[in-house]
Amino acid sequence: MNRRNWLKNATLLGAGATVLPSLFQEAKADPAIRQEIYNHFLQELQYANFEPYAGKIRLNANENPHGPSEKAKKAVIEALPDSYMYAGKAL
Repeated sequence: MNRRNWLKNATLLGAGATVLPSLFQEAKADPAIRQEIYNHFLQELQYANFEPYAGKIRLNANENPHGPSEKAKKAVIEALPDSYMYAGKAL
């Protein structure tokens, strides 16, 4: 056996040894279980029952079909000139 063949065999053996364990693992994609360690509120969100609201606006959704009110639009326009600054002492 010469050095070239030995290096080829050693390289293939090393590559196979790194890939082999992943071939026998069962891939399970369950993001909720993986994020359970990092998300303290996950359990509360999983078991919360949000019932649909019969009124005009659903408060548990990030949407409002009616858009902002005129008062809200006016407040945004009035705050626009100072919007580039941090709140600072205003808080």
